[in-house]
Amino acid sequence: MNIGAAAAGFSIDIIRKALHLPNVHIFTLGVITAILCLVIGTLMVKREEQLVSPDAEPEIHKEEVKVQSKPPLQAVREVIREPTLWRLLVLVALILGVRAVYAYLYLLMPKYWLRTIGPDAAIGTLNAINPIGIVIGLILFIPITNKFNVFKMLIYGAMISAFSLFPLALPWDLFSNDIARAHYLMAFVCMVIVTIGEVSWSPKLYEYTAAIAPKGQEGIYLGLSLIPWFLAKTLVSAFSGHLLEFWSPEKVNLHGELVPLQKALVEHQLPYWHTPAAMWLVLGLYALAGCIIALFLRGWLTRGADWRKKKDDGKG
Repeated sequence: MNIGAAAAGFSIDIIRKALHLPNVHIFTLGVITAILCLVIGTLMVKREEQLVSPDAEPEIHKEEVKVQSKPPLQAVREVIREPTLWRLLVLVALILGVRAVYAYLYLLMPKYWLRTIGPDAAIGTLNAINPIGIVIGLILFIPITNKFNVFKMLIYGAMISAFSLFPLALPWDLFSNDIARAHYLMAFVCMVIVTIGEVSWSPKLYEYTAAIAPKGQEGIYLGLSLIPWFLAKTLVSAFSGHLLEFWSPEKVNLHGELVPLQKALVEHQLPYWHTPAAMWLVLGLYALAGCIIALFLRGWLTRGADWRKKKDDGKG
């Protein structure tokens, strides 16, 4: 998935900057790629047996398995009554600001880069930094992170992701005298930090969820652990236009004259709280605040967690 995300980022800049084609052809490339993947997948995988290795144990025949099914409403009532569900939902609410950081990458940052760096900003390449870092991080750091406390890694990793927005909240001229170069450097630092955080905390969310879930309900809880991502995408999608219009508009009104945002920033004609830096400061503080609250509630949030469950049920 991350290799595909990185390839998509590079392809966007190839279409926009190298081939000088209209943005509509980004979607043309997406359609062609999707059709090719569908055709190749259909041709390569023709039988279910291809998906099982030769030395794999044979599946238990369906007639040998006795499944106890429950009416849907009864299953829902049982899940709602579990105290662990509410612990999970509280954690979901607290890390919502951190999950939103990853929605900012494609809902806020492209327009922000175009308006601060310029219309030729390499927005696709900048967005490719995160998935490339994830691939490298999964190989290098996951074996190391598995040696540490699951909940602490979850919260501290989420804090790192929250801190990724703070370089963008600094005055741009701290990085370079050239505004475009400064924002490229700020974007690079942001992407590196958010990637380190994601490698640290994202896998731990699923471990935490499996550890607190009642026996036999791990699948339900793992599904519920995806709530923060869907909520983040929904909320950020709803507010991204308003955030950009208020803090990072295409043009700003200076003494009755509309001037490009980049020009106003270069000439230091805007107070801090009317610049894009203020937007990132507010969003970063919101994400960090949830992590701090979760850290204080760690005793309650981890009550009854069985960190050995994955090993005990043979899934470790």
